[in-house]
Amino acid sequence: MSDHEVTSLLLRNACFYAPAPNYDTLSFTPVPRSSAIPYLYYFEPLDGIDIFGQKVRPQFYVDISQSIEARLEMLGRHQSQREWLRSHHGMDDYVEEARRRCRDAGERASRASGRTLTYAEGFRQHLGHAYPRENFLAQVLKDRVFPETASC
Repeated sequence: MSDHEVTSLLLRNACFYAPAPNYDTLSFTPVPRSSAIPYLYYFEPLDGIDIFGQKVRPQFYVDISQSIEARLEMLGRHQSQREWLRSHHGMDDYVEEARRRCRDAGERASRASGRTLTYAEGFRQHLGHAYPRENFLAQVLKDRVFPETASC
């Protein structure tokens, strides 16, 4: 969705320039500078395709089986999203659609990991010039992160 694409671009630029000492943010309040470019991750795109319809494979999955119900409850409370999806897309089952997408990702993660994961979410890490290379999420979440494999 275009609003997500623009937000992604803004965030990517904010990350890249976070440590730049001469980048004017036009802020009236002093903004503390980062000492390095922060880690940046992208959530798996809707329907697993990019804006050109090309398949986008996650680099890794995060097991969300323990938190899926809380995630879906929060999503269900997002009434403006519901109204917009109902009027713009003609859909009113976005919470169940999210459950289905997370279940599908869980199946792909299960194949990749050899473990049984009920629900997961896929991510890609931004690895462009000067961005951190190590996967910080994998370090922090440890046994809840599973790399994608080519066979999935």
